[in-house]
Amino acid sequence: MWHSRTQQDIPGETDPILQEIVTILSYDGSDLGWAVFSHRLAEMTRGKGDMIVQVMKGFDHWRDEVSDITTFVPALDRQLRDLHSPHHCTRLILPSTTGHVPERVVCAECSRPMEKFIMYRCCTD
Repeated sequence: MWHSRTQQDIPGETDPILQEIVTILSYDGSDLGWAVFSHRLAEMTRGKGDMIVQVMKGFDHWRDEVSDITTFVPALDRQLRDLHSPHHCTRLILPSTTGHVPERVVCAECSRPMEKFIMYRCCTD
């Protein structure tokens, strides 16, 4: 997905789909997993695996916000947003096969520009 969207780079425009791809890739960098929930095209939320698990374990506390299937995703999104803290550490690991390294990437959590580093990683998990 990353490679496909970066091939369509339009200078001066922000690509919301590419930003969502960056967000999911940054979640993957935590090694805690991630999840995406959606209902039709207009409603979507996503989060790191540990945050999703925490919110879902506490479902009894916010179940009154869910009256039917159409209200689940917005309610889940509100719960996930309430868990965001001002202090966070987000990393984005791009596979070497991407062929394109962007000059500017914004943080999935706070939308500030991220610092650029090169990371080599050996995972034996």
